[in-house]
Amino acid sequence: MIGFFVGEGIIPVPDVTVVIISTNEGKDLEPCMESVLASDADFELIVFDNASTDQTSDLLARKYRDNRVSVVTNTARLGFIENNNRGIGLSRGHYVLLLNPDTILKPDTLATMTRFMDAHPDAAVSTCRLLYPNGTPQRHVRRFPTLGSYFWRITHLDRLFPRVRSVERYLMTDLSHDEPATVDWFITAFFFMRKAVIDEIGGLDRTLLQPFYCEDLEWCYRARLHGYRNYYLPSSTITHIYRQSSSKRFGRLSIVHLCNIAIFFWKHRIALLTSKVASA
Repeated sequence: MIGFFVGEGIIPVPDVTVVIISTNEGKDLEPCMESVLASDADFELIVFDNASTDQTSDLLARKYRDNRVSVVTNTARLGFIENNNRGIGLSRGHYVLLLNPDTILKPDTLATMTRFMDAHPDAAVSTCRLLYPNGTPQRHVRRFPTLGSYFWRITHLDRLFPRVRSVERYLMTDLSHDEPATVDWFITAFFFMRKAVIDEIGGLDRTLLQPFYCEDLEWCYRARLHGYRNYYLPSSTITHIYRQSSSKRFGRLSIVHLCNIAIFFWKHRIALLTSKVASA
């Protein structure tokens, strides 16, 4: 642990700051927090109660007694991107983990990821292997999209034609899970960021529409533009419930998703057209 002086004392700087946003996710939040608090790493935990109306506030009233836990209570609901950027702004760790509340870590997860990032100074962000509760692995790492691969995914035509080459390439179905690998991007369910890179290139993109979608893709692409790599560490595993409630029908979130895809492609159009960043 490294510290810095304030007056006559030393405030310790944790290795990892874990940021969790709960929007009426108190049922999932409790086992998630228990798993983080059982970690054998040096960490601090920042939890946002995003104007929840469930048991989140009662849970946090009990859990924040731990001196490693800080609670931020929003009186008005904010988007996932905005909340995480606020968490990043409050963080003191050398690394910042954006963590979904529907995840369960192992005691050595944070320490393992910290050692990996320490050993790979070119890494902007890394993720581990995500498993459904039944132990089935999730496909959460991706290559950077093309307009074609997004068309198949957004229209759900890939469900009818699952062997489309552009979709298989996008989903990295050829990825070996035996060794660490450089990948293009992955979802923010477990997003282990290097704070120094955040300081250099900025946090999640605030030009994207709230509450979420494409913030993970855009940040990973921006990191690659600055010469960093993004890593997948399959030897470290966590449980991710991942109910996908927002994808069951077309609605407001579907429109937000489409708009954020458009914002991403427009923002990075020159780099994408000139293939400035090579896919993994």
